[in-house]
Amino acid sequence: MNRAVRASLSRRLALAGLMALAAGGTAMPDVVSPDHEDALKARARGEIRSLEEIIESLKVHKYDRLVDVQIYKRGNRWIYELTWLTKAGRYRIFTVDAAHAVVLKDEVK
Repeated sequence: MNRAVRASLSRRLALAGLMALAAGGTAMPDVVSPDHEDALKARARGEIRSLEEIIESLKVHKYDRLVDVQIYKRGNRWIYELTWLTKAGRYRIFTVDAAHAVVLKDEVK
């Protein structure tokens, strides 16, 4: 992935985190919306995989478009949630363990 795409994804990740904080919390009481800095520190310590690695591990069609990325911590586990707009016009949402790049949930809406 080139530098411009990584920068764009980093900005989207930061924006998603800020939007979650601005929304005033989360839907589930056991989920904590971490500060973007916490996620960056976790990545630097090797606790989580990079967004680039997660995206590369997902099986998405080349015409699908990434429209939203969120990262949050549930208990002691970092979770990425990536939303793709498919070429068929549906949303495909992946919930991924950020440490191991394991897809926990793959749903289409």
